[in-house]
Amino acid sequence: MGTTIDCFIPKERELSIEEIEKQFEEVFIKFKSDFEHLERYGQFTSKVNGKWLFNHVPKCDKYPEHTIGEGNGFFLTVYENIINLGSAERFSSLSFKERIISEQLFKILNAYCDVFRSSAELLIGAGGFGETDRITDMSMIDGATFDQICEKMKELNGEPGISLDELNDKSWFLRR
Repeated sequence: MGTTIDCFIPKERELSIEEIEKQFEEVFIKFKSDFEHLERYGQFTSKVNGKWLFNHVPKCDKYPEHTIGEGNGFFLTVYENIINLGSAERFSSLSFKERIISEQLFKILNAYCDVFRSSAELLIGAGGFGETDRITDMSMIDGATFDQICEKMKELNGEPGISLDELNDKSWFLRR
């Protein structure tokens, strides 16, 4: 299911690129052993050094301005109301314990998400095969809220899993 991991959270804080860089550096320091574990056992995480590259993307045609970034096998897009954070690791890595990275991966994703939120809300979907394309468009083009993208995921993919173990049978996870 899916080739990447897409996480969506409500944007509860407005941060500059410099503030994001500083916060992400702190995440790397705090979870360095988890990043090293991911680098060693993950399939798509390499050259883990804590560094990110960020860019501000100006408004162009129907696409509003937004911020993008990538580093350490992860990617980030900051939209008007939604943060999309993802990993190049396979979506199934979150539920297949045999891959021995699910715990570290989930911990790192949550730590990065915590930079932008004070709630625990989190939507995780399988990216790469179109399962999250519609809510990505809604987030970018329509300025959708977290409630709106959750409803759209339910409409498109049925009920979510509420634990990572359920992702063997479900194509998305929701924590509210």
